[in-house]
Amino acid sequence: MPVPAGAGMPTLEALATATPDHDLPQDTVRELAASLVEDQAPEHEDVLRVFDSAGIEQRSIARPLKYYLSSPGWSQRSKVYEEVGTDLAAEVTRGCLAEAEADRGDIDGIVFVTTTGLATPSLETALANRLDLDPSILRVPVWGLGCAGGVAGLARAADLARAHPEGRLLAVSVELCSLAFMREELSKKMIVASALFGDGAAGALVAGDDVDADGPKLRGARSHQWPDTGDVMGWEITDRGLGVVFSPEIPDIVASKMDDVVPAFLDEHGTTVDEARVPFHPGGPKVVDAYEEALGLPEDAFTVSREVLRDHGNMSSPTALFVLKRSLAKDPLAPGEDALVAAVGPGFAAELALVTGA
Repeated sequence: MPVPAGAGMPTLEALATATPDHDLPQDTVRELAASLVEDQAPEHEDVLRVFDSAGIEQRSIARPLKYYLSSPGWSQRSKVYEEVGTDLAAEVTRGCLAEAEADRGDIDGIVFVTTTGLATPSLETALANRLDLDPSILRVPVWGLGCAGGVAGLARAADLARAHPEGRLLAVSVELCSLAFMREELSKKMIVASALFGDGAAGALVAGDDVDADGPKLRGARSHQWPDTGDVMGWEITDRGLGVVFSPEIPDIVASKMDDVVPAFLDEHGTTVDEARVPFHPGGPKVVDAYEEALGLPEDAFTVSREVLRDHGNMSSPTALFVLKRSLAKDPLAPGEDALVAAVGPGFAAELALVTGA
């Protein structure tokens, strides 16, 4: 649903990112995976080459590596999700408030995005308690959007800021992808996931038009779901937890479908993909290559996306906000310059948000 003509243009007042304390070099993961494959699934030895082509040097994970080898159950992993997830959410919230020189009492609502864990009450409640936020704060938990969730959360925070122009809305995205690793189920998909995914969190503070705030403007957003593609990406609910589902056809779908969505969205806002920056979520190197093919862009258009993939892996929903933050830190948007933040996720669907220099 497009933003109505004449609607407000909220300000992206602050961006913050965080990762857990346990750094994991890709070489270490590959050695471990090779050992496990040799013992448990020698028929998948050829899949190990994905570690060499993933474009990743290191990632961060919620617990030391030996924790995952102990085969923790779903209950144990859920406790880690709540503990570490709340810690990361608090870190990015404090980061946003510090960057905006705002107080915790200035937050009027939270859009909390996640897909890699379950908790009821959802984690924005724990965050509010941890930081002693206003008891009347608006809470909007969003679950299940996967890699596209960070962009969608940013867009939903902007929607709420348009409805409440006097307010500040905080979008928080937290994912602990490592908790989906199950050594007993060493399938091809599990090996590929262990080569790609990491843990992280991002926060974005969005201010309505009536707030005295500095920063780029959130000009519009778009969601697009491709019909009959629900089996392309998501979770398989198993007795041990959440089992990863992703099709090898994802790059082909991106290459053949994104050019139907992105140019039309940008045209509505008077710009083109050749004029805008493209801080896209790097799902993996083949997905980034597919963006280039679909949109006819040169390799260097996605340099920052590849850098974030190299340094952090695919963290699911926060990753696009990591890319946006790094892009803006390197080179702030000039007045009128556009950046199209985008990601694809379960549905199979794309989320787009247009950020414009003020």
